[in-house]
Order: sequence, then structure tokens, then C-alpha cells
Amino acid sequence: IKNADVVILTDDGGDPGSTDPGESESGNMKTIATGTQSLTWSDVTDGVYGEGKTVTSDGVTISVFKYKSTTNLTNVLQAGHIRVYKDYWVSVSVEGASKITKVQFSTTDASYTYDMTVSDGSTAKADTGAKTVTWTGSLASFGAQSSAGQVRIAGVTVTYE
Repeated sequence: IKNADVVILTDDGGDPGSTDPGESESGNMKTIATGTQSLTWSDVTDGVYGEGKTVTSDGVTISVFKYKSTTNLTNVLQAGHIRVYKDYWVSVSVEGASKITKVQFSTTDASYTYDMTVSDGSTAKADTGAKTVTWTGSLASFGAQSSAGQVRIAGVTVTYE
């Protein structure tokens, strides 16, 4: 089992431009934070989930799609977090992983921490005290809908095999 930690950092304008995250590694834990390496968010379109933004860092891909929401993608990328608006879809995949067994989103504030509906029908549970949304299970790739409200994701920890 391996862990990958991705801290979401975007520029202050909210554009899908690059930032300067640096990377540190400790055992199987990888953290991407402000420093030396660029993350570039790209536009992406999915046949099911519609238009979105995506980024890949060290084999971990995070994508945010408009899905069933009426809110446009203009303000999704913010300084220090991404906004997953109500009815948006967020997906996480890991290159070379046979399965993802846990995904934990760190959120910016308890008021932006909600349960999410996962593609397998389970729930990623919100913990407003810890400011996290956590799912455990077994999926080749993780996807979830924010159906209760906006989730502001500041970081992602993925456990995979």
C-alpha cells in the first residue's frame, strides 16, 4: 500500500495557469507544496461529466468536472484550493495503481466540508471538526459528486495498491 499526498495550490487569479509547488517525499508519502516545480491545470472534456479542469503530478491525476451543476468553471481554481461546487464531479486516479483504497480531501473550512456520493454508491464522509472528507473502499479510479454543497479542497491524500 502506498500513499500520495497532493496539496492543491493555484495562482491567485483562479486561472488554470501554473504555480510553483515544490515536492518532498518521506517513505511512501509524497507532498506537493509551494516551492520549485510547476503544476499546470488543463481544460478537459468528458463524455459523461462534461467540461472540467485537470492536473497530474507524480502520477496522481485530479480532475474537476461541471457535471450536473449550473455553476461555470470560472472560479474553480483559487489560491490554495479548488472549489468543487454543488453537483460537480471530482475524480482521482493514480498511474500504475491496481486499486485506490482511500481518498481523503482536506478542506479549507468546516463550512465547506460536505459528504460526497462516490461512483460505487458509497459515501465519502465529511468530518467538519477535522475539515476532511474521507472515503475507503476499493476502486480502480475514484470519482465523487458533491451533492450537498460546495467542497473547498486544499489537499488530497490517496492510498493505493
